[in-house]
Amino acid sequence: THSMWAKAIRLFLSQRGKADLSRVHFLHLPTDDIWVRDYGPIVTQNNKGEQVVIKLVFDPLPSYPQQQDNAMALRWAAHEEIPVRHLDLHLEGGNIWSDGRGTLIMASQIFHSNPGLTRTKLLDQLHCVFDFSKLIITPRLEREETGHVDLLVKLADAETVLVSKASGANRAALRETANIFQRNANASGQPYRIFELPNPPLYLNWGFYPVWRSYTNSLTVNGRVLVPVFGIPSDKQALAIYQKAMPDFDIIPIDCGPGANGGGAVHCLTKEVAAPRRG
Repeated sequence: THSMWAKAIRLFLSQRGKADLSRVHFLHLPTDDIWVRDYGPIVTQNNKGEQVVIKLVFDPLPSYPQQQDNAMALRWAAHEEIPVRHLDLHLEGGNIWSDGRGTLIMASQIFHSNPGLTRTKLLDQLHCVFDFSKLIITPRLEREETGHVDLLVKLADAETVLVSKASGANRAALRETANIFQRNANASGQPYRIFELPNPPLYLNWGFYPVWRSYTNSLTVNGRVLVPVFGIPSDKQALAIYQKAMPDFDIIPIDCGPGANGGGAVHCLTKEVAAPRRG
């Protein structure tokens, strides 16, 4: 049960001795899968500075029932008493970056998930719920079933991106991704600083299921960057690049070997919510 898992997690954290459990709150919401990034609440603010949850259409795997995942954001919003706005767009949270200053970044998977959708129609729908002036669309990765942008791009800040280095089967897509940021500026007209991260080799789960491991799948929260590592030599290089790209942050490695077996890492497994404005 969820309460049993909560107790187990509390015990694990207390034994590690690195968590202040007085600041940890468990909310028991049933889900079908662990990838909360994709179905969790996307929280924005309206013109009054009040929080609003954006509810997207979540059904990435029609053959796999995910009604609990699809309802999770609504249940969380109800618990927090935050209003909800619905967006009739098939989109997962792992395929959208916002710099908070007018730029959105997505991978071309958005068009695969919404047949017949044009860039103009996409912009119209996004403008209904997001305040932005520029949309950057990257290629999607091949042999990677989600097509999400967080597996090839990390938005460090409004002027800095980390991208996976062009190599392997996705060499062309990754090279084009870097070129897109070289050619484009952000919504404020500022050019991007681009840092290339090493590419872990493709991992075959059970010997045949391809899993794309990526150092871009990290989480930035409260002055820290939680960076996935996989127990391979390139981990050290990736952490050094993060330190160079984000020198004002604590860079913390997180073992994502087990999570990567399922097709994700730190960013896929988490969903941060900004604290509401005060005053």
